[in-house]
Amino acid sequence: MSAGVRGILAVGTDMFHIFSKAIMGTAVHKKLGNVSIGLTIAFVVGSIVGATCGGYINRTIYYANPVMSDIFISLVYVFLLAS
Repeated sequence: MSAGVRGILAVGTDMFHIFSKAIMGTAVHKKLGNVSIGLTIAFVVGSIVGATCGGYINRTIYYANPVMSDIFISLVYVFLLAS
């Protein structure tokens, strides 16, 4: 966002980047026997629900005011970093 990219595009690109690295890491750790299937399912379900709800909220804010969408993304990011 600091490079001038819209926040909604920056978040989507970042999520794709994180997802692709996570899939590769999980595949390697699965081969080593370090993956709990139950915990994996819980994380996947939670991630899908969280990403879907967050996407709907951010899209609604973006359609109302794109600047507020960037502020919302920044606030959520700060909250996550702080916690």
